[in-house]
Amino acid sequence: MNQLFVQFAFARAYVRCTIRSERGASLVEYALLLVFIVLAAIGGLEFLGQNTTKPYSNAASGLG
Repeated sequence: MNQLFVQFAFARAYVRCTIRSERGASLVEYALLLVFIVLAAIGGLEFLGQNTTKPYSNAASGLG
C-alpha cells in the first residue's frame, strides 16, 4: 500500500511539473505564427494571382 502511494505521488508530481513547464511554449507559438503567415500568403496569392497574371503577361508579350 505504501509503495502504491509513493508511485501515485511521483506520478502526480511528474504531471504537475510537465503541465507547468513552459520551455516549449515559445517554439509552439512561433510555429503557429509561421503557419498562419504561410496560409495568409497562399490565400493572398490565390486571391490576387489571377488579377496579376494578365498585366505581367501583357508586359512580357509587349517586350517580345
